[in-house]
Amino acid sequence: MLLWSLLIGREQTCQCPLKAIGGQQMLYTKQTPTIRDFRDTMYHKTECQPVGQRLPVYSKDNAKGIGIITTLLDGYDIGTITVMKLNRQQKRAAAKVKFEFESIDGGHRKRSLWSYLQDGFMVREKYFSQLSEKEQDAFLDTELSFTVYNALDSATKGHIFRTLNKTTDVNFIEMLNSYGDIPVANFIRETVRIVKQI
Repeated sequence: MLLWSLLIGREQTCQCPLKAIGGQQMLYTKQTPTIRDFRDTMYHKTECQPVGQRLPVYSKDNAKGIGIITTLLDGYDIGTITVMKLNRQQKRAAAKVKFEFESIDGGHRKRSLWSYLQDGFMVREKYFSQLSEKEQDAFLDTELSFTVYNALDSATKGHIFRTLNKTTDVNFIEMLNSYGDIPVANFIRETVRIVKQI
């Protein structure tokens, strides 16, 4: 039985292979709890702002939080949220707060979800409680994607965070290419390089 099963009382299937490349044991499981599961079970057991993690991004218009919720309402995925299960020693070190999990990546997403569910801000001129019951249920039944690591040391947590957040700036042409197979993008591609598929 996987970690989420213990928390939400239902069997989940690990979608990752049992062995990594080279035969090493995988250090994580993949889970797909719903927003309802996250709200009712996971949020209160997760340290969403551990020491050393990026601080929340605050702005007058709460653009980041609104963007996260809008993405979900539009039916898009907000990416994988990464947490680590704390072991007994780590729990004792954090004895002031009885968390079972610690955030590695996705703190803004977790905090924004929680704030929206608590009517902390409006999206499309409505608080969560102002949505119809059908809209609320549809939102709460939306699946999230979590990677849950077994207990890790600080250096490994940092390595995972840096690896997940290593990005390359997208230049103008790469941004245009991201639109895929559309006439204007194909025209530009054909004029600057040979693309076999076009």
